[in-house]
Amino acid sequence: MDHSGDGAGASRVRSGWLRVFRSRWGRALLGVSLLAALAAGSALVVRRASAATLTVCSTCAYRSINDALAAAAPGDTVRALAGTYGPNEPGATTPDTVIRISKPVTVVGAGAGVSIINDAPANQGTATAGVIVITTPSVAGDISVVGFTVEGAIVNDSNDDGILLTVNDTRAGDTVSIHDNLFYGDTTLDPQLLADQTDAIYVYGSAAATQINRNAFRGVFRAALVEGNPGPVSFSNNDVNLHALYDLSTTPPTLAYWAEGLLFLGDSGAVISSAQTVSGNTFERYAGMGVGVDAGYCCGLVGAYTDVNITANTFNNLGVAASQSSTPDDADIYLHGFGTSNGAVTSTISGVTIRHNTFNLSSDTGHGYAVRLNGSIGANNVISQNALRGAGAAPPPAGVLFTNPSSSAAVSVNANLITGFVAGLRSDALPAGAQVSARQNCIAGNSAAGVTVASGATLMAANNWWGAASGPYNTSTNPTGTGDAVSDGVIYTPYLTKAPAACSY
Repeated sequence: MDHSGDGAGASRVRSGWLRVFRSRWGRALLGVSLLAALAAGSALVVRRASAATLTVCSTCAYRSINDALAAAAPGDTVRALAGTYGPNEPGATTPDTVIRISKPVTVVGAGAGVSIINDAPANQGTATAGVIVITTPSVAGDISVVGFTVEGAIVNDSNDDGILLTVNDTRAGDTVSIHDNLFYGDTTLDPQLLADQTDAIYVYGSAAATQINRNAFRGVFRAALVEGNPGPVSFSNNDVNLHALYDLSTTPPTLAYWAEGLLFLGDSGAVISSAQTVSGNTFERYAGMGVGVDAGYCCGLVGAYTDVNITANTFNNLGVAASQSSTPDDADIYLHGFGTSNGAVTSTISGVTIRHNTFNLSSDTGHGYAVRLNGSIGANNVISQNALRGAGAAPPPAGVLFTNPSSSAAVSVNANLITGFVAGLRSDALPAGAQVSARQNCIAGNSAAGVTVASGATLMAANNWWGAASGPYNTSTNPTGTGDAVSDGVIYTPYLTKAPAACSY
């Protein structure tokens, strides 16, 4: 993800321009889908008395998923039997080069690894929206995609970057459900895969409720990109294991940019108030970021978030410290408010809840954070009841990091276990007005400090356990304390004299 003020390298510039491209491409896609919806709305729609099931296979009446979709009525089910669906389907009227869903139907396969959608050989080098494209249905209703392996990636720009599935349903009240699938990047299909910024799922300009549940993600750069001013999004109970971006011109290939599990990118000039929920997922070992929330972006793209819930996830990003040419200080959760304005909207992040997550973060070269908050962080942000564990020969520099916090920042860090980092919680200078507090935490076993703040406003850190009944060490105010150290500017009294429940997380 972009860190425009962080000294990012050329690879991030490339990533940034790609997001700008996608914004423009997404708006064009949005316009096309709106015209299609208007055209469909002018026609008489006749519903069947009962839903039908249309079966697809190499010997069935329907030889492709697209053929069945053309014949389906709202509410029908298109059932794809075992097999591979793609450009080469003998007997199909419309082969599944790109599967386009614009009706409220259920498209169901026989299971991941059994029903395979493979469009990688098609349309290489062209601006194609995805292997599967979901647009506003002809009549109001719900769309589901269930039980497939979706592999390869149709290239959507000159950088050989692709998208597997696009969601662009502009009708609020619809529900798009994508569950029990495997999204798979295959190096056999795409020898350049490790250099490709492939998104498994791209949600753009979609007012519908989008549910992305119980999927597995393998060999793609990003599990999902949610951009614009979306309706409610739920990303839950997924298993995420991605590839980073590599420079293939070197031998061996050089890691150039970390993977991104899930990125919310608010660039629509709107306050994004619908709930964005990330819960119950496992982010497996890969060099990368788990969840990112960018309120705005460079180049005048501005948005603001007010309701983000990141709950009960496991971040097993062991090995996060691999050397790479861009800044390797990625984070399991990264919140970035750019502070730029567009009309009445200023890019800020507020209303974020990070609760009941487990972070296992390892480093041998001193990189990585569990939670990083950067720039214009607003009010009502809570980091509570999480287990943040650092490890490795050269541990990650901080469990919770505040970079360039704004005067509007209001963040409570409560009842967490924070251990094994260089500093448990670290903050740049806090400007006047910032309200950052840490209470009832178990902050112990961090190699250099429990809590540090550079200067400015005080950081309120009373009623924490510092690893010793004598309290935290501070060279001037508590030189006999044997617990994790605190810097000047940290108000740590009164402190707990026995370990709280958080220490058992």
